[in-house]
Amino acid sequence: GCEEVLGKPLREVLPEELGPSIIEKACDPVFQQGEPRVFTEERFEFTRQDTGERVEHYFNYTHVPMRDLAGTVEGFMAVAWDVTDAVRSHQRAAVLTQQLQDRVDFEQQLIGIVSHDLRTPLNAIHLTVSAMARREELDARTAQSVLRIQSAVHRAVRLVGDLLDFTQARLGEGIPISPRAADLNQVARQVLDQVDAAHPGRTLRVQERGDATGVWDSERIAQVVQNLVTNAIKYSPEASPVQVTTRGEDGWVCLSVHNQGTPIPPEKLPRIFEPLQRASSEVDSTSRSVGLGLYIVKQLVEAHGGIITVESTAEAGTTFTVRLPRDLPANP
Repeated sequence: GCEEVLGKPLREVLPEELGPSIIEKACDPVFQQGEPRVFTEERFEFTRQDTGERVEHYFNYTHVPMRDLAGTVEGFMAVAWDVTDAVRSHQRAAVLTQQLQDRVDFEQQLIGIVSHDLRTPLNAIHLTVSAMARREELDARTAQSVLRIQSAVHRAVRLVGDLLDFTQARLGEGIPISPRAADLNQVARQVLDQVDAAHPGRTLRVQERGDATGVWDSERIAQVVQNLVTNAIKYSPEASPVQVTTRGEDGWVCLSVHNQGTPIPPEKLPRIFEPLQRASSEVDSTSRSVGLGLYIVKQLVEAHGGIITVESTAEAGTTFTVRLPRDLPANP
């Protein structure tokens, strides 16, 4: 009780663990400098008098100097409170967070390993089916079946590629690029020829403005163009056109892909470039997408020192815009 400690020297009422060194650390600056001291989550060990067990406690405490009329420090006021429960909660949360991160890292590594190993059998199937498709003696029904298998394998190969890019972006040093002189106009035309052949019923409009040359990884930029154009086709009415524009600016080259149709919901826009996100929940069940495409596009654009933005309204439609510097930024 209070009567047991009132009037006694501080050294006598504190536990042995709070001996002279602790007192000097906590109190002397208050007397010598006349400045308050604040201590946060200070750790102490005590011996329980009833059991002799060593226990650990954490305290927040404040020492404020008290002065006489002349301004001389003659004492201090101390306020302390036990924060052991809060500290232990923080510690448990940190352990759980680390365990969760370790699990996420393991799962992503597993995705990378499995995806890498899947490429060999998929490539073997792809080569075999391609050879079968060239055989003239196939009847119409068998030929149609071979084409369906070929299409399914192609989607699987693309999905495996997305998963590998995802794991490299999340766990490695980013998706690797091999920059060299390139022309965005030429890259876009080649991609659009391929997309047009795969979607003969759709209208693709192309507009080129000015010099679109720079230093990029052509294959990776082609991946960006293909993903954005395919995405635009997927989320727009069949009768509507998809507009692709490339234009050169001072030090920059821009690519924009525009489509009409239902806009991206406003609540999805801030997260549209995050993994496992889609522009809409209404996706064709035959789609190969698992929501990694736009995330990978953003990673590829940023690997080239560029930026990507999106605008989407019911009146104007949806436009993805990529701005690439003509030269890669120097490594820091």
